Amino acid sequence: MTLAQIATNRKSRKGTADGITADGAYWIAVKVAILKGGGDGISQNARHDYLVVRHYRTGELRAYAQRETWNQDGSSTSRVRRDTLLACSTVEEIIQILNSIPLEAGEYETGHFEVTPEGKERLEADLSEMVAALPGPDEEGAPGPLVPVDRADVDPQAIR
Repeated sequence: MTLAQIATNRKSRKGTADGITADGAYWIAVKVAILKGGGDGISQNARHDYLVVRHYRTGELRAYAQRETWNQDGSSTSRVRRDTLLACSTVEEIIQILNSIPLEAGEYETGHFEVTPEGKERLEADLSEMVAALPGPDEEGAPGPLVPVDRADVDPQAIR
């Protein structure tokens, strides 16, 4: 099952919309913390990173890596849209894509979003309808060599 199928099957578009953009109203179908870091926000910056899938009134799905930061002076939210996540059918694929999304220049040490071991556990629990990973290549009955897929070729509009 793909992330798009999971988001659609959750039928999250009920009640008041979670937000409204220039493109219309949306509901949060998936929001999973992939990293919780920093302090408590009082004299120490705090940050949480999330995998977020929005489900719009039109039926469109959009996937984001979202960062929420705060301290005693205020808070901010930034997000990077990656609709290629919607075609993922394993948690492993989701983590690979999330870990490749660059952050703004100068942010933190890795320069990319990062899924922590705890974030991986949360992804596997929240997306339990999805396979965590394919069998290892040396395991009995494992599929043959996989050909890397260029996810940039996936049309997110075709995934509904």
